Amino acid sequence: MRKWITGSIIAIIILILIYILFISKILFEKNVDKYISSEGISAEEIIEKKIYRDSKQGGYIAKIRFKKDRNYNYIFELHGYNPLKYFDYNNIDISIYDNENAEYTISKVLEKPIYFIED
Repeated sequence: MRKWITGSIIAIIILILIYILFISKILFEKNVDKYISSEGISAEEIIEKKIYRDSKQGGYIAKIRFKKDRNYNYIFELHGYNPLKYFDYNNIDISIYDNENAEYTISKVLEKPIYFIED
């Protein structure tokens, strides 16, 4: 009986680790792609796309640069370990940084990024 309980606990821990390390990254990447395509941006517009795990806060970060907007880096973030957050792309936060790594604000610059900014 103890072996069965120990085996079940180990199996649950392994499944949780598989979800945290692999499945959540795949879901995040698909949601970033959905978010970009919902804005009318094709995959051919992307020059660079890096996705990495945020081990301090949990979740993932995607850094994307576009052909038409080389002066800015678009950072897509999803924090936390809540599995339900990974199924909806509306939970993703976006930040925009210029090449000097300064965050985009409307009052700061005259030339604004092309994507994800409403007039």
